[in-house]
Amino acid sequence: MSATAKRTAGLDRRNRAVSDTTPLNYLVLIEAIDVLPQMYGRVLIPAAVWDELSQPGTPKPVLKWMAQCPSWLEVTNPRSSPDPTMSHLDEGEANAITLAWNAAPICFYSMSAMELRSLVRWA
Repeated sequence: MSATAKRTAGLDRRNRAVSDTTPLNYLVLIEAIDVLPQMYGRVLIPAAVWDELSQPGTPKPVLKWMAQCPSWLEVTNPRSSPDPTMSHLDEGEANAITLAWNAAPICFYSMSAMELRSLVRWA
């Protein structure tokens, strides 16, 4: 079995994406979070991203959204530990990348606040 086949065995990759903290945070703040389930159905995040979105300094709209966790948001951890070469990333980013590698989603969202602001201005 190839590495890709092993990585995706038993996983239904249709209609799902993996997200890091920043896209979820800003999509909630600009009231555009509903675009994700419309585009992908399910969005997977690792527990580390959930924890980052639940920190005391998180904006109130995001905390409120987290408290009402939508059914399309699925917290799931990667099956393997992040690669040591990702040690320069924060835990949420490293786990989201690893989860994306494990789950082979149709899309992976991880962008800086500046990139997201540019995208929102363009839209």
